[in-house]
Amino acid sequence: MIDQGRFTDVAQALEEAPQIAERHQDDRVLHYANAWTDLNIAEEIVSAPNSVEHRLIVNQSPITAWHDQLELQAQLELLPGATLWADGQPITSSGIVAHSLEVRDANGQTVLVFEPIKAYGSHSPRSIPAAST
Repeated sequence: MIDQGRFTDVAQALEEAPQIAERHQDDRVLHYANAWTDLNIAEEIVSAPNSVEHRLIVNQSPITAWHDQLELQAQLELLPGATLWADGQPITSSGIVAHSLEVRDANGQTVLVFEPIKAYGSHSPRSIPAAST
């Protein structure tokens, strides 16, 4: 959470999930419960032809009167030779804002595209148009 411009951890992923993932929708969806230090967070991996979607589900809002914003931070480790690109340009510094992010292999081929983040409230889904590094 963001508290007066300062980032405060809400939860961290556990090193290993404490149980095997539940399978749903003909084994296309893997649901991981209790894999975070906050039990209100669940994770899902959804597979479809030519795509994989990662969902982070927050079942109860951690936002309080003292914290009015929720921010997701993640660490991405690339394979040797791979590079991260934003809006068609290689990323050379941190702190940029982009509409599209992609990973390219050592040959410059795009191997992974991060679609814009979608955030859903209890009754009003909306897309978040930009991502930052």
